[in-house]
Amino acid sequence: MWSGTADEPVGAAAYWQIEHHGDAVYECGWFVFVRYQRHGYAQAAVRLLLEHAAARADRDTVFAFPRVDNAASNALARSVGFVNTGVEDSEYPKGVPITVNAWAFDLRALR
Repeated sequence: MWSGTADEPVGAAAYWQIEHHGDAVYECGWFVFVRYQRHGYAQAAVRLLLEHAAARADRDTVFAFPRVDNAASNALARSVGFVNTGVEDSEYPKGVPITVNAWAFDLRALR
């Protein structure tokens, strides 16, 4: 993500291939530097990310796994159309247990 006025990064949004409960899906994640939060950058970036993943047409679902206590990321997932499929135990970084919400987005809706 880049600000519209300078060659300065404002954050990042990315997706990658994973298996979730035996299904081949994508996982995505994002962050925005504090200075740029609440300007719509994350929402715009995640929408572009979803469009890009849908165009590949090789997987039907993208998941996001924000911590249950990350209100901003959970709100972002909801606002762009992800559906909360429940709470899951995870690790991040590896070996550090966390509790996350599993948000799923059906890419077929964009094809």
